[in-house]
Amino acid sequence: MATVHSATCAEALQRVVGAFPAEIQASVAAQLADCILAVITQRLRFRPDLNIRVPECEIMMATHAVRSFIRNRDFFKIHLVD
Repeated sequence: MATVHSATCAEALQRVVGAFPAEIQASVAAQLADCILAVITQRLRFRPDLNIRVPECEIMMATHAVRSFIRNRDFFKIHLVD
């Protein structure tokens, strides 16, 4: 469990892997792909009709396709998965 400042689930994963030295990022991505269950992001969206900010969440489950994208560090492809 971790808190990372990012706008999307894919960006959060990319930031975690990118926090490690370049020479071990492939290994980190592979280990992360093997052990991750889900990623949840939350951002505050302004609702003009209510004149308040409300939480908006994105939940990404670690499907086979998502794990493959993480392992290959193809984070930009994660949003394409249904």
